[in-house]
Amino acid sequence: MTPYFFTYSLGLYLTSLTTIILGWFVLFMGRRDKTSIMFSVFCFCIAGWSLLQVQMSVAHEPAKALILGKLMNLFIIFIPCFFLHFACYFSGIKRSDRKLLAICYGLCVLFSLFLPSGLLISGIRITPKVRYMISPGLLYLFSSFYFYTLAGMGLYRIYTSYKVSTGLKANQLKYVFWSSLMGFSTGPSNYLYVFGGEISWFHPYCTFGVPLYVLIMAYAMYKLRVMDINLVFRKTVIYGLIYSLCLGLFGLIIILLGHSMVQHVLNAKVFGLSMLAVLVIVLSVKPLDKLLTSITDKFLFHKKYEYHKTLKAASSGMIGIRKLDKLLKLIVNIITKHVRVKQAGIFIFDKDAGQYVSKASRGKGKIPKNYLKFNHRHPLIKYLIKNKEPIVCEELKLCLKNNSSPVLSKIISEMERLNVSVCVPSFLKGKLIGFLLLGEKLSGDMYSQEDLSLFNTLSIQAALAIENALAYEELSQTKDKLFEAEKFAAVGRLAGGIAHEIKNPLASIKTFTEYLNKRFENPEFRAKFQRIVGSEVDRINHIVEQLIFYAHPKSMDLKETALNKIIDETLSLIENDLKKENVQVKKDFACGLPHVLSDRKQLKQVFLNLFLNSVQAMHSNNGKPRQLKIATYKENGSVNISVSDTGKGIGEETKDKIFEPFFTTKENGSGLGLSIVKGIIESYKGRISVESEPGSGTTFHLNIPFN
Repeated sequence: MTPYFFTYSLGLYLTSLTTIILGWFVLFMGRRDKTSIMFSVFCFCIAGWSLLQVQMSVAHEPAKALILGKLMNLFIIFIPCFFLHFACYFSGIKRSDRKLLAICYGLCVLFSLFLPSGLLISGIRITPKVRYMISPGLLYLFSSFYFYTLAGMGLYRIYTSYKVSTGLKANQLKYVFWSSLMGFSTGPSNYLYVFGGEISWFHPYCTFGVPLYVLIMAYAMYKLRVMDINLVFRKTVIYGLIYSLCLGLFGLIIILLGHSMVQHVLNAKVFGLSMLAVLVIVLSVKPLDKLLTSITDKFLFHKKYEYHKTLKAASSGMIGIRKLDKLLKLIVNIITKHVRVKQAGIFIFDKDAGQYVSKASRGKGKIPKNYLKFNHRHPLIKYLIKNKEPIVCEELKLCLKNNSSPVLSKIISEMERLNVSVCVPSFLKGKLIGFLLLGEKLSGDMYSQEDLSLFNTLSIQAALAIENALAYEELSQTKDKLFEAEKFAAVGRLAGGIAHEIKNPLASIKTFTEYLNKRFENPEFRAKFQRIVGSEVDRINHIVEQLIFYAHPKSMDLKETALNKIIDETLSLIENDLKKENVQVKKDFACGLPHVLSDRKQLKQVFLNLFLNSVQAMHSNNGKPRQLKIATYKENGSVNISVSDTGKGIGEETKDKIFEPFFTTKENGSGLGLSIVKGIIESYKGRISVESEPGSGTTFHLNIPFN
């Protein structure tokens, strides 16, 4: 074996080894998307070409070499097409690409059909340096032109995408472009052997450019997360590729320094089998390590580091949390505990301040709540809004090396000042509502693409949960305001009746005071005066106390409450309305009714709304009896109350809407009464429902648990 042939064989074997390792890892360790699958097929195709070419060169007879040569060219035909297909997926496939790829694959099949004939490969010839080599047929030049055309189209596609991309994607495209350009500039130079030519300073070392291409791609996958390869890449493929390249370097040293000592010992087939054995060993180490690790974790370490599963479970559980502070604390606690980062913090947009304000933080670099703020003009906020993707500090530093930017420098300085490695934005309906700041991992590992994808999912769930929490807080505040508004509206409705009630006792008092001087000496008059005036003053005082009770805002005061008594007190408030409308009240109260834990003020408002609605519903009962029936009874751990009237009833199309806020059929109604009634009853874990038919009256059913 000559030094030239040994170097030639070594380059091809090394190409086969490295491309098989890379293709295998991308296919089985990366995300099984179309880009990764296409890249793996491309790598396997290169491995097939390089392995068959060296086997063709060491064949024992020309007939066998011819068969191997035709099989080798089958791989060569498809290499550029697979690369173009990968380039389309990686840069973002378009509709027009599908037609182009269909044409390219059609040409591949067409060229393949000519392989059995002598039009593409006419035969095998013997060369002085690489032994057997194919003899080109009439169509071989066209297939070579086709090869470089498709390869050039793929490179051009990646380059044009790189020119319009920014950030991480631009860096990924740049590495893929330059490494691919180097690979297609070196490996396909073996075409010169077919046409009987070579370049003295370039051959037979040119094929080593393909393993170098593989090494650069491996670095890009590890450093820039090309095709979403996880960091386990560092522990398996990087070591395997370096091992293979070191083995190749060792072979070159043998050739250059000691070939005369080993030339009678080295054999191409033995060397090839040795390289394949190295491949099997390298690829077996990681799966075996993974298997043994899982076994020891299962039996020795019960607390396995599985934060991905924990975060996914947490993200689905966040939606049910209504309090914002509790939600944000939960998020940072889960991340710091299970992802095991040095610190985590959340900033939320504050509408009142018009800034992004720190709301929750945990870890060594904990930021106090409301201590740090960012406005919309801050470079970090602008960058997040523009790119809408997580920011990794190390990636920004790589971008800064290739393209100096004052904006990137400020963002990096800010992240370093806060000891932040990753910033994950949270968008909702296209608006940045907040972002998550993460420090370094305690393990020292980098954040993988899988981590960032998981954080993205978490940020989407968090955005929905935060919006729900903010909406709930706003609704609670609005509900309190509506409650107060409805309460004052109820007071307004009472004002007319109360004024009448106060006028009656005042008229009696005035009449007695007018006769006081004339009949003061009459003992009977004085006794009657004392009794009636005192009674009327007490009546006025009671009405005023009730009015103050309703008008004065108070916090909820939960106490054991007797419902029958509350209903009677509420009926006394509308006594004048009942008399005016000639409404007969019929009470059917259960004896020994259990008390319920409630706010007396709120329950009075509930019954006041229902009673007044019933009275107003019976206003148009011309000639028909006007009856308000109230019944209470105990059933299955709850107190039930029914309020029935003989009014005009409610239509089917209206019945489903009466509890909606601001829905009303009254000319001067607010549409809030029944909505607030429903809210109050439900706040006691109760229920309210309605039965009604037009012209047959209405019945409201209330159910309030007493346990």
